[in-house]
Amino acid sequence: LRTMAKGSKNDSVNGAANSRSTKLCAKNTNKNNKRIGGPRGAGRRGKPKKDGAADEASEMKPVTIPPPSKIRKQIIHLNRPGKKTMVPVRSVCTVEVDDVEWWENPDNDNPYGGRLWPSALAISEFLITLGNLEGYDVLEIGCGTGLVSILAADCGARVVASDVSPTAIKLCKVGWLETQKKRQKQELKRSKQKKEDEETSDDRLGESEIIKTGSLNTLQLDLFSKKGLPIISENSTNQEIVIATAMMYESKLAAVLARRAFEACSRGAWVIIGDDDTGEREGGRQMFTSELDQIEKE
Repeated sequence: LRTMAKGSKNDSVNGAANSRSTKLCAKNTNKNNKRIGGPRGAGRRGKPKKDGAADEASEMKPVTIPPPSKIRKQIIHLNRPGKKTMVPVRSVCTVEVDDVEWWENPDNDNPYGGRLWPSALAISEFLITLGNLEGYDVLEIGCGTGLVSILAADCGARVVASDVSPTAIKLCKVGWLETQKKRQKQELKRSKQKKEDEETSDDRLGESEIIKTGSLNTLQLDLFSKKGLPIISENSTNQEIVIATAMMYESKLAAVLARRAFEACSRGAWVIIGDDDTGEREGGRQMFTSELDQIEKE
């Protein structure tokens, strides 16, 4: 994790992130054990053009592919490091694409938001250490399945989950709705237990913390556009956090991510970046740090 606040490293936040070791390893393989590349991001937009192909590419019409026919729901249990309770601090739902034909469709050049990546889990575990996120505005770039956004909203933050992929945005919406249903059932169960025995000191529903949930909205966002990053609220006094995970698998995307990170820092936001092994393997992580260092010098 590289954590920044107002353009500089935040030692206190870094200390919390580094207090535990999280092994990140993305399994970038399909059913035939062939490498399928890095996580979601630029799609064709981020791929270098072949010589003489500029005119052809500019005339390329968008390809429409059928939506995935099968999805898989997962319940993710999250707890604070060293905290042992009957029930995890938070349990949220995410949804992944479980459609082999959709994944292997040759016209589907941006499928990576259809699965959960290790760095998203690591960032979510880090956010749990912050406790109640009420009073924070969170913008996630490249939300994919939306685990980070869903967890932040469930912990009280006001969240905007963004991605270039409409499919990823739909997955995030479904995950958030399922998480809300789960939370409502838990609250009804807690209320029923309290009525049955108001004097009990045994919280059989677990020692899960009662936190008022926040809100989650979605936005289709292309990082390569000239538009600035959205501001959740112009008049808000909340601390803004901008988060991106699993987006350094391609150098061009990593470079624009660095500029977006600096853009967020320049307006006082905390920026939290998570990366899988694809960033190191493909050179995106090095590009991100070098680009960010260059911007800071300028």
